[in-house]
Parts: sequence; structure tokens; C-alpha cells
Amino acid sequence: RKEPPQKPGRFRSVMKLYIDAIGKVVNSTIELNSLTLIAGENDTGKSTIGKVLFAIVQAFSKFPLVVQRENQVKLRRDLEQLYIELRRHIDLGENNELAKVFSFFRSEASLSKDIHVALLRNLAVDVLKKNELTPINRHRVMAALKNFDDELPDGEERVITKHLLRALKAEFAGQIKKKNSHHARIEISDGATKILEVSLEDNRIVDFKESGPLGLRDATFVDGPSIIQYFPGVSHLNSLGENNRSRRWTIPYHVVDLGNKLQGVKETIDLLTTDKSVNLFNVFNGGMRYDDDHSGFVLSKDSFEFPANNVASGIKAIAVVDMLQRGEFLGSDTLLVLDEPETNLHPTWQVQYARAICELVKTGTKILVTTHSPYMVEAIRTFAPAELGPKFYFSHHTEKGSVEYKDTDGDITEILQALAQPMFDLAGGDVE
Repeated sequence: RKEPPQKPGRFRSVMKLYIDAIGKVVNSTIELNSLTLIAGENDTGKSTIGKVLFAIVQAFSKFPLVVQRENQVKLRRDLEQLYIELRRHIDLGENNELAKVFSFFRSEASLSKDIHVALLRNLAVDVLKKNELTPINRHRVMAALKNFDDELPDGEERVITKHLLRALKAEFAGQIKKKNSHHARIEISDGATKILEVSLEDNRIVDFKESGPLGLRDATFVDGPSIIQYFPGVSHLNSLGENNRSRRWTIPYHVVDLGNKLQGVKETIDLLTTDKSVNLFNVFNGGMRYDDDHSGFVLSKDSFEFPANNVASGIKAIAVVDMLQRGEFLGSDTLLVLDEPETNLHPTWQVQYARAICELVKTGTKILVTTHSPYMVEAIRTFAPAELGPKFYFSHHTEKGSVEYKDTDGDITEILQALAQPMFDLAGGDVE
């Protein structure tokens, strides 16, 4: 692939995302600046770009937690297997220490291999030395001890690839790769350095190479206000993907992640005293929070409180981002993906929302917006800080039926013409 030459004085992006054969997206490169907007008709894969980027950031940022949790699960499983074999040959009534270890297994305490396993290993060795075991029981004890001593937890790369595949499957309902195509491929470059290369099928990572951290601590994908309504149904799910197999990809990963974050807001927002330079609710002179008495979110405005069911969808859409910001889930090392934020919003509110988006960018939050609203496109172009090099892409179908993501180089005329054309078609004319 040949990259277009940089024009003199043109802002050079920090990160580039390349995607091939995922959904509608084929052989496409998107530069990701502090603010990137993709606009165009439906069914051109705009959401796919955001979902892939969200999954990648999550896989890298969450892997230390995944390692810690999965290693704890493995350690607890191996210890319990060894304990069960020893329990068959040692009277618990005569060995209080072994009984204490068993009690420890039943607790939720964090396990430490160095502190809690020496007793079991020594007991296992003593039992084997007594030569009182039948061949099959001796085999079981030796197998449990060997499994515990020899089996190593997953390494960093394996955990990242496992979590990436898990996240992508949940985002795309298990069907990641474009049908009848070669391996899907994802690449991310940071300036001149390629930091990630992934080839994958629907059920496996074929090839994985990475050369360092992405530089993003977290990513959040917001695709509307519905999370406010079904928050009780997803807030308890584990965003890391463990113990969620019963979902079988019926709930997108970004929905579970957003539910977890709103749960964090619910628990801590009253404790947060940090002044915020952006208040998305200025236009409404109010704010939304979780209220235990109502067992749900409420809008506080003009000394009144309104349950979320009685609040306009547009207000709830803005409330989600407002709560994320007040809950400190947005910052200079985070990415916010807003998928069609104009949905349910009057044009006046779209303009206000666009202004707030640009204010968030000024605070350091990196934002990717996908939209098919000319109001949102024009407003973001108007309010976006020029010094941060906002990017505007036009997504459209080519004559051959493929999808193209065209870098407009800041000129949104073609985007506005395409979005306005249906109105002119109804009037019997063309966009001039």
C-alpha cells in the first residue's frame, strides 16, 4: 500500500489504523488524530472502524487484569486439585494446617503461590514417601503435584491475543472476517513505527506481532442512550469476558464495558470533587445521576427530578458521555468512540453536542465520531481546534460496490453534498 505524500505544513497524525476484510471494510487506512470524523451513507462500515479500534485498545489495556485474574483462577484450581488428592490420604482431624488451607480455598482471598503452597507441596512429598498408596492414587498425587509445579500461566502475548479475539467476537457476533475472503488483517502504526500486526479468522488469531504499548489506557464505545434503560441487566457482567460464555456473543463487548463504567459512576460520582472544564449539560441546565430510591437514573433539573423513562432520548444520549466525563473515565490517555451521536437529537442539540465534543478534545480526550448528519459534520468542523489537526473522512460505495474511506483533507464539501443529496432528489434537483 502506498501512503499519499504529506503536503507541506500538513499535520502528521500520531496513529494510523489499517483494516482489511472485516465486515464491509476492505484495504482501508484511517489516520487517528485527536479528533477524527467519518461521515457518509449507512452500511459503509463506519461502526466497524470504531469497534475494531475499541477492541484493540481494550485487549492491550486490560491484559494485566486478565493475567492477574486468570492466573488466580489457575492457581486456585491447581491447589484445589492437589488438596483433594491429599485429603484422601491425610486425616483432616489430625492436621489442622491442611484444614486451614482448605478453608482458605473457600474464601475469596487473593492467592500467593509463595505463601500458600509450600505446605501442600511438602505434604504431597511426605505422602508419596510413605509408599502406602495404590498405583492409581500415587499417579493422581504425582500428576496433581506436577501439574501445579510445571504448568505456567499464559504469557503477555497469548493473553492479549486471547482477549482481542474475545472482544472482536463479542462485537461482531462471532463473525469477524468478511465472507469468502483471505485472512482478515489489522495494523496500527504510531508515526513511523508499526506497533501491531494481526491476521485472523473468525475463531483464531493466525499471526500476531506487537512492538510496544498503544499509548492509550482505555477506550469507550457509545452508540446511543439505550444503556440507561437496560443498565441493571448488564452492569453485573464482567467486561473482561470471563464467566460470560452463556451470553454467546449476544451482548456486544462495548455494551458490557459501558455498563461497568456507569456502575463505577453510580458508586463513586458523589465522592468526586474534581472541577470539570466541560459540562455537557449546560444546554439543559441539569444533570443525570443514579438514584437508589428510583432504582435507576434520574435527571435533576430546576429543583425537580425526572426518572430516565420520562426523559427525552437525546438528553439521555448526552448524559451517558457527561457521566463518563464526571466519573473520570475520559482523559488524555483514553479514546472515546461516538457512533452516530446525532441519533434522537434535534439539529440545535446536535450543534450543542458537537461543541461539547470539541471541548472534550481540548482537554486531551481522543475522539472518533461516525455520523451521517450534515449538522454534526459542519458543527464539528466549525468548533474543532485547528491546531489539533482534526481529520474528516467520507465513507461511500464505489461503482464497483466496494467501500472507500476518502480523506477529505479538511474540505467537507463532498460530505455535505452527499448527505444533502436525498433532500434535493425529493425537490427534483441536484446539489450545486
